[in-house]
Amino acid sequence: MEIPYVYRMKTFKDTLEAVEALDAESKDLLVGLGVVLLVQDNGDADWYVFGNLEKPQPADRARIISTLVAHGDKTDYTLIQLSNHANVGAICSGTLDKIVTGLRAVGSVNKRIGYEISSALTNPN
Repeated sequence: MEIPYVYRMKTFKDTLEAVEALDAESKDLLVGLGVVLLVQDNGDADWYVFGNLEKPQPADRARIISTLVAHGDKTDYTLIQLSNHANVGAICSGTLDKIVTGLRAVGSVNKRIGYEISSALTNPN
């Protein structure tokens, strides 16, 4: 397995679109997919998407990176660093449905983040 790709997304909508696209990949290739939410002291949300690849071909790697770059920027954070970050608000992994369900639960507790999540889910364009 390769070291996880970790990208900081521009918005939750970008997070959702990246996860939707990556969730469509072969489960033999993309063996781990998830979102990390950091909630800053001022309440702002920073969204990170991570993916683990198993034996990717160069074209697979390029496609995955292209999807991530279209929605965010590569970060120097590792998944372990994000998991241990003081501002971690949530870590959701699995399929698209599991990730969205987990993030909706977070949004039900944090109204500001909940608004961002529900807006993206109800207004996909």
